Amino acid sequence: MARRSATNPRYQKHAKVGSTRRSASSLKPKRPVGDAKPKAKGRRREPLPMTPEIRRWRRIALIAMGIGVAFALGIFIPGVKENRTIAMLLLAAEITAFGVALYIDWVIVRPLRLDAQRQAGKAKDRPEKSS
Repeated sequence: MARRSATNPRYQKHAKVGSTRRSASSLKPKRPVGDAKPKAKGRRREPLPMTPEIRRWRRIALIAMGIGVAFALGIFIPGVKENRTIAMLLLAAEITAFGVALYIDWVIVRPLRLDAQRQAGKAKDRPEKSS
C-alpha cells in the first residue's frame, strides 16, 4: 500500500510502534453471539390460477402491447422521422395500444384473477368428504 502523506505523524521515524489507525470495522461494537433474530422465510406464493378466460384476456393484452411496441419502433423509421404528422399519429397509436393493454389487465383480468383465487382458497379450506 502506498503512503498517503510523508508528513503524517504515523509515517515518521519518531512515531510509536502500534500507533497506526485501526480499521473502522474493528472499532465497532461486536454483537453477542446468538443475538441475531432469525430471518423470517418468505411465504411461497402459490401460482396464479389460470382459467381459460384469464388466459384469453392476457393473450389479447400481450398482443396490444406488441402492437404498441411495433408502433414505437415505427416512429424511428427514417422516412417517418422527418414527417412529424405521421410520427405523432404513430405515437398516439402506441399510447392507445398500451392504454388498452393496461385497461384489460387492470379492469378485466384482475377481477377474474381475484375471483379465481377466492374460489381456489374456498376449495382448499373445505375438508374433503370421504364416502
